[in-house]
Amino acid sequence: MTESTSCQFIPSVEGARIASEFPFYILCKLFERLSCSQVMKKKKEALSAFIRNWVIRYENQIEKNSAIAAGVGSFYPVLRLLLPSYDYSRPAYGIGQSTMARICVKAFGLAPKGLSARTLLHFNNPKFSGKQDGRDLADCVFSVLADYCEAESDLTISGLHEQLDKIAYASKQEEKLEILTPFIRSLSALELKWFVRIVSLRELHLGLSTKTVLTCVHPAAPSIWNVTQVGFPFPIDRLFFAHAL
Repeated sequence: MTESTSCQFIPSVEGARIASEFPFYILCKLFERLSCSQVMKKKKEALSAFIRNWVIRYENQIEKNSAIAAGVGSFYPVLRLLLPSYDYSRPAYGIGQSTMARICVKAFGLAPKGLSARTLLHFNNPKFSGKQDGRDLADCVFSVLADYCEAESDLTISGLHEQLDKIAYASKQEEKLEILTPFIRSLSALELKWFVRIVSLRELHLGLSTKTVLTCVHPAAPSIWNVTQVGFPFPIDRLFFAHAL
């Protein structure tokens, strides 16, 4: 690989080749499968298979003789969502669970004193939410708002990142509310559940450690991560070079 060719690889750009057409809903189904599985081997197999299919899809879109056919680097847009607490490429969203609950109540026009609103606003109170161990606002949103949400949406992974950027860079809460209100109303219940996890918890609770996720991406990933520890996208750049050699 020549230096000029390798320098052309930009994870966000190459990743957009797939992310711009890949439905967020399909990624949510993967998240759901990973979170529901109790067997670590099956979790790792499912994630590894998803990554392989992503890379194949990427490589089918580029020239066969291109040096950047080592498409693991194109997984960058998904990796940012898999490990949201390590995505330092955008500022903090400033939308905690309590704030998100209030936004959902307003966005869907729920009666403030109604059962649905109280379940969301008091998501951490078993009296209202029937909270069980491991349940959070995202779980409550999924169960309470299922009848209010769209059956499906056309949101892509790139489209989600665009919205996340808008939220993160909005300087005032009023601006964030203006962005979030129409957006969350456009999502399906499953998408909204995982959107809440990404934004308000910055943790997906998939039962997979950071090391395990990175190992599924590439065997060298944990070592590179331990050396750099600078967040994305630098380590994924390094992964591309390691994979391409």
